[in-house]
Amino acid sequence: MTITKGMHDVLETMKLIVQELINNEKEKERLINSFIDGYVFISNGLENRNIVSQDIKVIQKLGNILVSVVERFNSNEISQGESIINRELIPFFSVWGKTISSHLKHKLVICGINVYSPKFHELLDDTEYEVVGYLNLPEVDLEAEAIGNVPIFSLNNIQDNWFDYIVIVSEHYNAIEEVLGRFFAPEKTINYMKYAIEYSSLYNNLFLNVSVKSSPPSIQTETMRK
Repeated sequence: MTITKGMHDVLETMKLIVQELINNEKEKERLINSFIDGYVFISNGLENRNIVSQDIKVIQKLGNILVSVVERFNSNEISQGESIINRELIPFFSVWGKTISSHLKHKLVICGINVYSPKFHELLDDTEYEVVGYLNLPEVDLEAEAIGNVPIFSLNNIQDNWFDYIVIVSEHYNAIEEVLGRFFAPEKTINYMKYAIEYSSLYNNLFLNVSVKSSPPSIQTETMRK
């Protein structure tokens, strides 16, 4: 999840740069170069995401504004470049930033159609994660095409660039992890159920051991010993 976190960090840095652009009248050229570095980093990071056309237009619009600014600075038309920053870039940045934030959530596919999968979905922080689908593996007979408003996919109709991670929520977790390894890169699979069961077993063992060791010794009275 480091790529998405990196984009989050860069976006926060760009917000600080915009504040400096508002407050600093003397170093706009230096600041805009740092801003462009952030824009390029985020744009490259979003390349493989499934972005709708209207959001692409927003992303491209900021790019066009930056091109105009750079052209003015390169032509030594500094005041015109600064005017574009104040008149166009700064007001539009909030729109761009909001659009970008909506695409920086980790896109998840929950693997397994069972009673656990929607409960797992409910536990996720929707400001950090977006469930884009459920994967019907191991396959079960279905009457519905979605759970809530989230579509259900099979291995035959899901594409790698639709998601960041597949999270296994099924009792057949080892077999499923092996199957997914034939279709997707191993680092895109999170075997949640395996970790949950292993942690539960470890916790139970530790709890039992601590309970036994901390039990008070038996008290034998003189009467009992007699």
